[in-house]
Amino acid sequence: MKRLSGPVILFFLAGLATVLADAEGVITFRNIGSEGWQVTDIQGRGVSASGVGLVRIGLEVGRRYHFDLSSVNSDLFAMEIRDRSGRVLFSQKDDDPPQGWEEAAPVITDEGITFTLTEELAGRIGTYRAASYPAMVGFLRGIDSGAVERARQEARDEPGEDHSGEGPDESGETPG
Repeated sequence: MKRLSGPVILFFLAGLATVLADAEGVITFRNIGSEGWQVTDIQGRGVSASGVGLVRIGLEVGRRYHFDLSSVNSDLFAMEIRDRSGRVLFSQKDDDPPQGWEEAAPVITDEGITFTLTEELAGRIGTYRAASYPAMVGFLRGIDSGAVERARQEARDEPGEDHSGEGPDESGETPG
């Protein structure tokens, strides 16, 4: 981890505040030794999480997220976000910015990873894990809330079969 001087620290903290203010959903992590990740807090919109150690996180497409790793030693437990085939998309371990994800506008620091979940990224995103500890892994999935809402609406709008005249009437007798 790099040592920062007074003015640099203020600039860094101001930048971090901007990143957090820009995020619609914040997921705060802590490590469970070198065994796994624990989500300690979720704030904002478009995020769901379940499980401990092997945490599954759902992220709504089109929103900006911040994975808050401020309580994690990034030198030991650098987080990587990988695609479904295991290729690294974003990593706290790399000094170079990720290539090819300009629309996702990733911001990667020792304090966390911030990105916008674009449709393209949602189609590729698969896991998050500690770079040096493969057992520290969790799953990510993109959720298209528009598609979920459309499916719910279609289910409500489907005409039901008319069952009037079948079965007992108010007196308990079957017409016919």
